[in-house]
Amino acid sequence: MTQSNIIITQTYINYNVIRMSLGLLFNDSNDIVKSIEDLEKIETTEELYNILNEDLDLKQIEGKYESLLSSQKIIEHDYTDKKQFTKQILDLYSVYSKPTLLFLGSLDNYSIQLQEGMLKLLEEPPNNLIIVLFSKTQNIILPTIKSRSNIYQISKKLVMKNLDQKLLEKTKKNLPEPLKFVKQLIKDKTKVEFPDLKKVEREEIDFWLWQLLNYLESFYKQNQDQRIAELLNKVLESQKLNSKNLQKKFALNWLKN
Repeated sequence: MTQSNIIITQTYINYNVIRMSLGLLFNDSNDIVKSIEDLEKIETTEELYNILNEDLDLKQIEGKYESLLSSQKIIEHDYTDKKQFTKQILDLYSVYSKPTLLFLGSLDNYSIQLQEGMLKLLEEPPNNLIIVLFSKTQNIILPTIKSRSNIYQISKKLVMKNLDQKLLEKTKKNLPEPLKFVKQLIKDKTKVEFPDLKKVEREEIDFWLWQLLNYLESFYKQNQDQRIAELLNKVLESQKLNSKNLQKKFALNWLKN
């Protein structure tokens, strides 16, 4: 069984909540597949308690997760540079007497070089070391990493419950309201106007485009209109342009062409 797993989050989410919930579920079952399936069932913090069959409050849940980190039942690493990566990756080659969960952060933050550097670990991890990585999309993952990993996409329902609230608030302040903007796009593209993008961060644009895409997909399910299909393609193209670090204005102006 492949011990390396990548969870596709579709957009910016609260990784702390997902990581804590998944870690506690894994500790309860020692089965990563079951843990991910149970993660999808969680509607509230109380639901997490029910799945764990424990009567705990949020503070106790957080404390239990911290104790798992202290005992090394769960390990967290999030690399920032190649030197740090090379040293810490070697530290992971150890003897694990029981199933141990390793969170390796998000592939969205890793360069091609760092992704290549983890290939050996993903292909032949130490016995009992279960690896979990996150990514917003499969597009940035090296094919060689995909072939060495189980890929899971968490449901949109779970994503919506765990959106990054800080980023959501920033996006609301700096960019048009997504639903209103989508309706405007569908109705009359010639009247579309963009705000001043100088103070808008690229991740805000990415998050905003994801919201546009979701609304457009919902409208298209209700009415498979050619205009909506064209807009879906334009937003997808904008996401690609934005991810290539092109000028922000150029990436968004594509929506008006």
